[in-house]
Amino acid sequence: MTHKCQALVLHCMDYRFIGHLRDFIVSQGLKDQYDEVSVAGGVQGIVSGTKHVQEYILNQIGTARRLHSIQDVYLINHLDCGAYGGRTAFGSDQEEHDRHTSDLQKAQIIINQRFSELNISMVIARLNEENGGQEVDFEVVSGS
Repeated sequence: MTHKCQALVLHCMDYRFIGHLRDFIVSQGLKDQYDEVSVAGGVQGIVSGTKHVQEYILNQIGTARRLHSIQDVYLINHLDCGAYGGRTAFGSDQEEHDRHTSDLQKAQIIINQRFSELNISMVIARLNEENGGQEVDFEVVSGS
């Protein structure tokens, strides 16, 4: 293949975040330079989904690597995710944040076991409720 892109972005399908995610990815210097995988729960499908879902996502990463020579993978989860049960499924905001952080780190390990050459960036998105949910804050998460 002669066409290449820099990254693959894995994120949740939640419509509330799509435009904001696109803006964030562009701010990372990836305008028109990424493949996209959108699946309910984002990395939840890798760490606690069925084997079929996990393999589907990992195969998408492998296909992007093989066909488009990606170098980076962006894993983006968001708070108040319905696939995780929403905000009310957790005892506190910190517990919810910790779960997403843990799942992102677990997904990083799983992806790196199969694709050790890829750089993984992990991000948690949060609707900014002070502005009526019209803005999204993005937090970069450290690796495990």
